Amino acid sequence: MLHRTHEQYYAELLYATLQKELDAEIKITGSGVHWDVLVTSPQHSCIIHCFHYDFRDYKGPEFYVWLFTNGNRKATGRSRSLEETIAIVGQWIKGASLSKLYRDHAFLDSEKRQLEQVETLLLYYCPSLRQTTYEVKEGGFITYSLLFSKEERSCEIETGGNEVLICDFCWDDTTIFKTTEPASETLAGLVGDWVAGKSMPSVFQQRYPDLSFGIIAEYYEKGKGIEGEFLDSWDHVRMFARWHPYYEKEMHPLIDKLVTLIYVMRDKGFDHLLRAGQSMTTLVLSRSRRHGLRSEQARLCISIENGPLTMTVHNAEESYTFEKIEYNDTLDRLLRQLASQPID
Repeated sequence: MLHRTHEQYYAELLYATLQKELDAEIKITGSGVHWDVLVTSPQHSCIIHCFHYDFRDYKGPEFYVWLFTNGNRKATGRSRSLEETIAIVGQWIKGASLSKLYRDHAFLDSEKRQLEQVETLLLYYCPSLRQTTYEVKEGGFITYSLLFSKEERSCEIETGGNEVLICDFCWDDTTIFKTTEPASETLAGLVGDWVAGKSMPSVFQQRYPDLSFGIIAEYYEKGKGIEGEFLDSWDHVRMFARWHPYYEKEMHPLIDKLVTLIYVMRDKGFDHLLRAGQSMTTLVLSRSRRHGLRSEQARLCISIENGPLTMTVHNAEESYTFEKIEYNDTLDRLLRQLASQPID
């Protein structure tokens, strides 16, 4: 006899209760830990995904409700209450308006509605933000963010819990600095100065001394933003190598040699010319304008292996394997060839 999961139990309970209370087509589908209840009327429909949590601070059900009109999604929300889930499904199927559901059920589209309130507040405190383009936009997995943008400047705001907002301040789609702030006049001033006023990072540092800026901010202010991004990518690769899971295990001598090799390449100035990334113990260098290489983009890969100790260097046309992990003439030539390529 198959084990009856918590998710199946919640779905069956929801299904049975809705059948008693609604004049609508109701179905239950699922297996294992994946169970849904589907409710359909001539205009409105719902899908309720049933979950079970076994956390330290909460053990029990969660119902992820999706509301549709003529097949178009109108709202979503998560509730831990069976009664509230039954109530909202019943109201929606019987024709209640979305505005009424918003008033009656705080969990419905809670993130989206919170950001809409933040938008209203920031526009009130900083009228110059009305000169920008602003919207609450949907991301992946039904998440939302509030975006203010004007030409090459932008600020993207996400909810962070406990009324704290996570704010990503960008220049040409590149993060210059991040901060966490509540929705306030201070945040409105920050966003207004950055997006509408286009203040430089050095001005921000004086005006808001608690903010933290990295090398990218300095180079963008100099008009050398791509070079700053390249330098920052090498910093991240070096830190990744030091914290790689292999570092504390049998391969840590190889990681040390890779880090030394990175230092040598940086001393020769390639960190100003190439973007660095990694895949496990492979260092990937390119002239890519953005992180995330496309298949056709030029690159140079430097891989290290243990047993036997080798370093393999290759691009699309050439591949070389060496018994020492060190800078050599072949690597130098391939690096210079790559650095001569246009930024893509």
